[in-house]
Amino acid sequence: MSSPRARRHLTTRTLSSHLSSLRTGWGATAAAAVAIASIVGTTAYYYYLNHHKLPKLDEEEEEERRRAGEQGGGEPAAGGGQQRTEGRRLSNSVVAKAKALWSGTYVITISMKNVIVWNPSPDPTTPNHAFRESALPYLQHLVSHSKPRFQIHLITVVSSDEEEAQIRSLLASTSLYADGLDERRVLYCATEEGKAHLVRHIEPHVHVDENDDVIERLAPFVKRVVRVRRSVPSGCPSPAMGRPPTIVNGAAVPAARTATAPTPRNESPPAPPPIPSPRPLHALPTFPAPLLVSVLGVHCI
Repeated sequence: MSSPRARRHLTTRTLSSHLSSLRTGWGATAAAAVAIASIVGTTAYYYYLNHHKLPKLDEEEEEERRRAGEQGGGEPAAGGGQQRTEGRRLSNSVVAKAKALWSGTYVITISMKNVIVWNPSPDPTTPNHAFRESALPYLQHLVSHSKPRFQIHLITVVSSDEEEAQIRSLLASTSLYADGLDERRVLYCATEEGKAHLVRHIEPHVHVDENDDVIERLAPFVKRVVRVRRSVPSGCPSPAMGRPPTIVNGAAVPAARTATAPTPRNESPPAPPPIPSPRPLHALPTFPAPLLVSVLGVHCI
């Protein structure tokens, strides 16, 4: 039999081993808890940075990179800021390529009054618009073959809701929308000045108009202006019916309005002033110039 002292020594040693085991288990559990808490905290921290403070950090990093470049001979600082800058550079490159691709689309704005439609009513305030004789079929052809190369905008100056409704009904009675004309690109405004502002906002490659004031406003801002000017060819029934338009490409000079003096007997009438010939649309190599001229070449009706 062991002595009481030996038993006490054995009991003490056993107790110490148990305590050591408990301490080891607690230490492992605590270490695991600390590791999990660290992972969760780090994840939450980076989530907060990415969703709340990224712009500010980017600005600070850009400032640090700029200062480091000035002090270190222009070499950019390495790190996360450089990676983000590289990512932005790549995204900007993609956007630039997309813009270059989109820039291949020619935008055309056409003023409808006296070019596509006209008002045959003696009272100009009475909305009774009709299509020009040769304008509608060629406009349909232009619209149906415009995608995706050309983008057509039609702009009309109206003086009342009744006039706008009449023109909307006139367009709806045709197949223009079915042929490909976007109804959102048929615009209406109240004044010629408003039309000029619309055209400048659209920034077209080609604008077609018959108003000299609008053409003079747009000449510095639009690459190509096609002016519809009225002349008196043989075969017109009467000057009162209006002179059909003739194409003059480029910036317009207002035509002089002179009274016609009676022609004395046995004398030939004076020769009319020469009409400048239209310049070719050399700025648009793939643009169907004869087609556009045909759209605007309205005959006497």
